[in-house]
Amino acid sequence: MGLAEIIAWAVMAFAAGGVFWFIAGALRNRRRADRELARLEPLLERLGADRAGAWVAPGTLRISIGKGRSAIARSTVVLLLEPREVGVLWLINRWKGRRDLLVIRCSLRRAPQRWAELFRSTGTIGAQVRSALAKSGKPLTSERSFPNELSGLGERGSDALIDRLWEIWASRCRFVLRVGARPTEPELVVAIALHDDVDWPAIASAVTETAETIAGDFARR
Repeated sequence: MGLAEIIAWAVMAFAAGGVFWFIAGALRNRRRADRELARLEPLLERLGADRAGAWVAPGTLRISIGKGRSAIARSTVVLLLEPREVGVLWLINRWKGRRDLLVIRCSLRRAPQRWAELFRSTGTIGAQVRSALAKSGKPLTSERSFPNELSGLGERGSDALIDRLWEIWASRCRFVLRVGARPTEPELVVAIALHDDVDWPAIASAVTETAETIAGDFARR
């Protein structure tokens, strides 16, 4: 067998391996999504009614909830799975510490008075939150440290709201990547790391309690 044939067989083997990896990764993500959707039912039910869901990209499932409850007007829940279909991207994400996560964006009936964030101090999300606050041009509080590598930071005068966010999420802090109240939208953003032992009924209660807190009178005192 000549060199050209060896190279041709190697290319075909590599291509076949890539196709197999893509199919296996897509199937694994689909199974993961089905399992998480079943577990997410208490959260989705708590957020409201009139749901519509669709895959918007490989590994990205978006669920819109048009009729919210209590302080929440409407919500978008996005399931972000690791790019298991593409081996190189999956390895890069693993190296950067990125895992499966859930992002909940709630449009509030009333805007919070001030911008306040509770977030994982390390990693991409922490860097994004600090950057967004720095670019806002608003005077900020001093960054505060909480257990489980969480930090609190916000617009000046938001210390009491940050304390309240910690009170609500303290018992679920292991799963929290971000809890943010942003007046400009106005919205509540919650990012949760997907672990097998996430207590979704407890997360649902914390999300609605947070929405009621930041959209209610507490943020105006």
